[in-house]
Amino acid sequence: MSKRNSYLLPILLFWACTSEPVKVGSNEVPKAVEEATGVSSADVAVARSSGPDISNPTSGDTKTEPASLAVSKANLTLDEVYALAVTRTERMAMRQESVIQAEAQKNQAVGSWIPSLSFRDAQSTYIPNNHARIAKEQQQQRQLQAILTGQSLLAASTTTSQTLTTGVPSRALVLHIPIFTGLNEYAGVKAAEPLIQQRRRELFHDAGRFYLEIAQAYFTVLQYESSLKSQEEVLALSRQNLAQLEYFVGLGKARRTDLSSARTTIARSEATIQATRDALSSNRERLATLTGTTVGAILKRDLTWAEPSFTRDQADAVADQRADVEAARSSLEVAKASLTAAWGGHLPSVFVDGYYGLPQHNRTYTKDIYAQLTIQVPIFSGGVVTAKIKQAESEKRQAELALSQTKRLAALEIRQAYDAWRASREEVLAYKKALDAAQQNYAFQSDYYARRLVTILDLLTSLTSLAQAKDDYERALLQEKLNRIWIGVAVGELPIRKSASKG
Repeated sequence: MSKRNSYLLPILLFWACTSEPVKVGSNEVPKAVEEATGVSSADVAVARSSGPDISNPTSGDTKTEPASLAVSKANLTLDEVYALAVTRTERMAMRQESVIQAEAQKNQAVGSWIPSLSFRDAQSTYIPNNHARIAKEQQQQRQLQAILTGQSLLAASTTTSQTLTTGVPSRALVLHIPIFTGLNEYAGVKAAEPLIQQRRRELFHDAGRFYLEIAQAYFTVLQYESSLKSQEEVLALSRQNLAQLEYFVGLGKARRTDLSSARTTIARSEATIQATRDALSSNRERLATLTGTTVGAILKRDLTWAEPSFTRDQADAVADQRADVEAARSSLEVAKASLTAAWGGHLPSVFVDGYYGLPQHNRTYTKDIYAQLTIQVPIFSGGVVTAKIKQAESEKRQAELALSQTKRLAALEIRQAYDAWRASREEVLAYKKALDAAQQNYAFQSDYYARRLVTILDLLTSLTSLAQAKDDYERALLQEKLNRIWIGVAVGELPIRKSASKG
């Protein structure tokens, strides 16, 4: 390898080391997104292949299906739904684009230190054209001198239009070498890496927020599915009791008022079921839009997580390591670099320009290289530099305040999530006792009704209470799981990332 290539190779490798964008609808997950979300290309493939897509009747043929349709409808876990959402929605893709933009800004900052080569063609036009007038007068003087001296007019009329190239050539290759331009290049390179880290930390933080939003939609669908199932069971039992009541009324062993009240209760139950179905359909649509899955995807219910690995008193220490706090800390470093660049406006700029003239018609061509060293010392800029410094100082103070606020709110969220999870565990125990009592009461009421000791309204009331107790217990269970996920997201444990799982 030549010496010249040894200089170019690190530069080319530097520009080649950039993040890849996310292709929405594809199974491929870029490395940076995989590190932030914990979702790999293999995870997406598993989520897609966990069952047939019954929304598309032709999914079994050899024809290629659109990415929006080729989504599994088997029992999808929360992590599988999240894996599909990472590649089928735009959220992570937009965050990844921010990382790519930050890396491009770093390349620009480094590139401003490197000499640049360009072609320049400068043509000068004079208005009025005094050169043409002077040349005409010189031609007339030569002709008059030829008449006075007896020379040939033809020889006097023959002139050369060639001019010697002096100073900067009008057509040349220009090599610009920056030596020192205040502190712009230095500050740009200094701010580039913190900016990349800020964007990456924001990607990590938003991956957790995205996971929590999907979990909320996921468990909302499960809650409405469970509620609908309980309500339909209650309605089926109520209709059986109604048929028996109609038989007793026909025999004269029951009152028609009881029959009318029972029909009213059943009608109310049917209306409640219809409202639950509408809410379930709406939330399924929301989950499908949020994750890029099909509307009727079947969700897995038996999801478990381990208890938190920290206590409430450790919230401040854990919050200091959160991704959004790290992003705010990197933002402060970017603000400090901007302040350095603003102060550099008071410093001189030094650069060298080299010109190599190119052949040009009617001009004497030389192979000389013209070099120019330029030193610019700022004297007065109308207060622009001072204003930039004040602005940069304000942005630095703003970044410091944002960091302090982010840390405080992060610790508050962790404590709130921990308290909510602990309270939900107690609610689960309380609602379990209420469910046991409702089941026992319904058993007694059924026995009493069979012996004609209570009315049908008493039995339907106990049945409705049992259904409500089941809904409350199921809701408490799902809320306890959701609060556990909230803790995991708040401290950065969820989503589970491959590096964290290995540790």
